[in-house]
Amino acid sequence: MVLLLKWDFPEVWPSAFQDLVSILSTKADLKVQKLYLRFIVQVLIIMDEDLVERYDGQSELQNERAAKVKDGIRERAITDICNLLHQILSNFEVIESEIVNEALQVAAQLIDWSNLEVFEQIIMTARGLLVGSI
Repeated sequence: MVLLLKWDFPEVWPSAFQDLVSILSTKADLKVQKLYLRFIVQVLIIMDEDLVERYDGQSELQNERAAKVKDGIRERAITDICNLLHQILSNFEVIESEIVNEALQVAAQLIDWSNLEVFEQIIMTARGLLVGSI
């Protein structure tokens, strides 16, 4: 999946992230929904590791591709991704803590190279979780 996203998004498959997130709207039971969440969050983590963390030492073509994907995420997908992450954090009581932690990890990774303003809901929710846990 990550390879498809890496090479097809945004030119060939512009709705890739919207399509990925849309699998959550299927009429599946809670157990299946949690598996979908885990899958999507893992894809986002691997995408970041592959495109951002491994940026050093890559070829010029790979760096250009990574920049196109990151630009595409900022332009087309960041809102959908942030909405998903916010939903995960807002429903932390019924979602496994590992998925919640991974959602926070994804948010932290994306904040590093995205507009901070789109993360306002996530930041407020995470802050509320921290204040509530003290």
